[in-house]
Amino acid sequence: SINQEIAEVLFKTKDHQVLSALASNPKTPMKLIEELVELSLEKKAKKKWVSSERELEIGLAQNPNAPSDYLSKLTQHVDIWTVIEAASNPNLPISNIEVLSKHKDEKVRTAVASNLSAPWALLEFLSKDEVDIREKVASNPNTRLDVLEKLAKDKYNRVRAGVASKPNTPHALLKIL
Repeated sequence: SINQEIAEVLFKTKDHQVLSALASNPKTPMKLIEELVELSLEKKAKKKWVSSERELEIGLAQNPNAPSDYLSKLTQHVDIWTVIEAASNPNLPISNIEVLSKHKDEKVRTAVASNLSAPWALLEFLSKDEVDIREKVASNPNTRLDVLEKLAKDKYNRVRAGVASKPNTPHALLKIL
């Protein structure tokens, strides 16, 4: 992890880019992650959030150690890129992942399909969606073999390449690609 002392010095700079880098770094001490979450929530509560400060929320949304309750809040963010990053975070609660799997924005559903915590049943549902989403489903380690078999016959090379990219794809399935 990042040395606590160094991280605290960086935190005190209040520079947006530095805070964003700290927020996204999985080695940032949890105490500082919690402080960054508080800073983000304070700005929102005071209605001082501006688009140039979205970097902090995006950084936190990318961090696999971000608190799940905070990630849940980010799924309601006005900035779609923040929602996308939260949707792909493996620490996002399953209930939020399920809701976002039906989101109107294809990029959000694509992020859900790449989420390492997405349940297999949800991935099966998404395997019938748009090509970008099917490609992510094909490469997700939680995708079941029966779904992979269907995706291996997809008309799009990208989807079949997703099946081929999985380290645990059975040899017999690789042959039909």
